[in-house]
Amino acid sequence: MTGIATDRELPGRSPSADRFQVRRCGRRAALRVTGKQPGRACDGLPPYDSSMASADSGISTDTSRIDIAVVHQYLSTSYWGEGRSRTVVERSIQNSFCFGVYHSDRQIGFGRVVADFAVFAYFADIFVIPEFQGRGIGKALVHAMLEHPLIRGLQVILLRTRDAHGLYEQFGFGGCRDLRR
Repeated sequence: MTGIATDRELPGRSPSADRFQVRRCGRRAALRVTGKQPGRACDGLPPYDSSMASADSGISTDTSRIDIAVVHQYLSTSYWGEGRSRTVVERSIQNSFCFGVYHSDRQIGFGRVVADFAVFAYFADIFVIPEFQGRGIGKALVHAMLEHPLIRGLQVILLRTRDAHGLYEQFGFGGCRDLRR
């Protein structure tokens, strides 16, 4: 996958002013460049909970609800977090803006954002546990992350993946390339 998926003109700037360089960008990286877009879906999304597929399911940014054991178990066996210690998982949660996905109060998914909340965000550790995959829950999670009021106006959102390109392409992510002059 090559190219930049989204390179929208930012308000008050010409497309040429929005050029940037990405050096040594591996084939697993994905890039999304956005601008503020009033009237997008989920305007008015409550900042701490959003409804998902049904009344007993939900996505929340309340870190007190995160089941660290579930998050650690999944991440420590994932290709990107293999061997990650519980201490590192706890520290990453404490220092990130986290989203938990719940079904009947059981945690079934997770994602976190590392951001300055002004211009830039990096999406990390996004997952849905295997028994709940294939139901659109990952799509709902990424949607909630992108549309959260603290995230949706950011100009640059990055993530890296080796296996979920189809999911992220639906949201304007795509492979990045080396843009040398």
